Amino acid sequence: MGGGLIGRVGRVGRHFEQRLRAIAAKQPGHQRGSRRRTHAGGLQLASDAGPIVPAALARGVIVNRTAETVIRLLPPLVITEA
Repeated sequence: MGGGLIGRVGRVGRHFEQRLRAIAAKQPGHQRGSRRRTHAGGLQLASDAGPIVPAALARGVIVNRTAETVIRLLPPLVITEA
């Protein structure tokens, strides 16, 4: 991938996915799958995603529940690997 915004989004998106997978590996049985398109992603959980939304918001992270067991993560384009 090249430089500029599109290249950066791809790099950060891959980093974001790697970090999510590392977190999921520490919580076996809680996640059924993940999807990523550019920097946006979704997590399919093994249980109701409803309690995740307010818990994430309390920690300053905005997520959206798109189905009973799915949350969507859409980080801003200016996010960094840090």
